[in-house]
Amino acid sequence: MPSRILILTNRVPYPLHDGGALAMDALIRGYHQAGWQVHVLAMNTSRHPVAADKLSTLYPQIAGFHTVAMDNNIRPAALLKNLLFSREPEHASRFRSDLFAEKLSSLLTKIQPQVVQLESPFLAGYIPLIRQVVPCKVVYRAHNIESQIWLRLAQAAAGPRAAYLRNLARRMTVFEQKLWQEADLIAAITEADARVMQAQHLATPVVVVPFGIAAPEQTFQFPPLPLRLYHIGAMDWLPNREALQWFLQEVWPKLYAQLPELSFHFAGRAMPDVLKERLPAGAFCAGEVGDAASFISDKHLLVVPLRSGSGIRVKTLEGMAAGKLVISTDVGMQGIDAEAGRQYLRANTSEEFMAQIAWAAAHTEEVIRISGSAAEFLRERYDARKIMQAFLPALQS
Repeated sequence: MPSRILILTNRVPYPLHDGGALAMDALIRGYHQAGWQVHVLAMNTSRHPVAADKLSTLYPQIAGFHTVAMDNNIRPAALLKNLLFSREPEHASRFRSDLFAEKLSSLLTKIQPQVVQLESPFLAGYIPLIRQVVPCKVVYRAHNIESQIWLRLAQAAAGPRAAYLRNLARRMTVFEQKLWQEADLIAAITEADARVMQAQHLATPVVVVPFGIAAPEQTFQFPPLPLRLYHIGAMDWLPNREALQWFLQEVWPKLYAQLPELSFHFAGRAMPDVLKERLPAGAFCAGEVGDAASFISDKHLLVVPLRSGSGIRVKTLEGMAAGKLVISTDVGMQGIDAEAGRQYLRANTSEEFMAQIAWAAAHTEEVIRISGSAAEFLRERYDARKIMQAFLPALQS
């Protein structure tokens, strides 16, 4: 009989336009391909709703795909109440639901899974219920370290906003460390995140399970010049939005003044109006795109100007796999063990971004060489099947 797993997600992993959805989808498919009986219970949230007709078509190949409607909208009154009268991060309260708990209890009783996997720290509140209903291994799939994200955002902010973000980072630190202790196994998405967890001297084992891709065995055709830059990512994730705003304000106008033959194209879910309007010359906003592969197909260079965040940048891996040259900050490459100058170009300041992009515009052959080296690196280090094969023994021990 195949092993049984119930995967809990705090959103429906659809559409596959952002790193979180892609990472959840990769393991759902990975378990199924490995012969496991896979059940998924997803929150269909008000902030990322998926229509009923689309829900019925998702994951027909797995044993069961279940959803519960969830209102997780941010409300100022609830935010203030949490700030004044609670010690936990406000995010956690938005993912508590009696209906979800009832559905979870029913599925646990019916399926009797050997493994229950949590795809978000904000599902930690359901661990006592899981323990009460069924004996199983509780796995926390850590897509990032949330407290790091908020701390880095606080460091880049000022005034009352910085104070609030520091407070949130402290709450998240306590909340996450409690979850790390309660889980039976942690599947960290990067080595860097795993080291942070292991530094807490946890009794809980921590294994590294990076995002895996099916990297194509092919030589990519370099798109016709002139050079086209791009960025793609979900804009309801604050680090993405702040990074893009910084690049558009601090880098692109000066770069375009020097190299007006270049163009910069960006896309993503929940694109705010401020990024759609009054764009600097040479910059183009595509909004949310239905097919990310088509959007990037005629582009040459992926710009990753992240200055906060944690985990791994799935869109960076996808860009490298597609033969694009990546120019990124250190934060943007966190969790990707590529070598600067060989598989990507490093830039952390506006001056460094301008210099690296100008160099790329003048050295097409080197751009092709670095892009090819990056695609080969992806095939060797981030093959989805190899990653899954290495992970499964930790679940069964």
